[in-house]
Amino acid sequence: MVLANISRQEIDHLRQLNTTMRSHHYGPRYEQYSYFINLNAEFHNHIILATRNDLIIEMYRTLNYGPQVGRFHESRGVSDINQLCDEHDEIINTLESGDVQMYRQRSRDHIILGFDRQITYSANH
Repeated sequence: MVLANISRQEIDHLRQLNTTMRSHHYGPRYEQYSYFINLNAEFHNHIILATRNDLIIEMYRTLNYGPQVGRFHESRGVSDINQLCDEHDEIINTLESGDVQMYRQRSRDHIILGFDRQITYSANH
């Protein structure tokens, strides 16, 4: 479980990653949004590694998440950066508070909202 394993330093690092993510502008070309992809992948990877669960870690790695995110942002940039970082902030806040149920809910919300944004964008373009 993430809450039982994540350290104060790891939470601080997640917050710094999210602040850095939010503070940049990302254009529609790969070289303009690749920094976001790297920061976002590091954010998610830290949370996955904090599970200390080899099965979850392996499942996450097989998703090939980074390239999937990259394809989504091609030709659009990261227009939802504020919403995405707000969702990350909510997850970080629940990690700090230790509220397991809220952590699960915020994590689920982030995944579902992210997919919804991808589907909506794809349907309109």
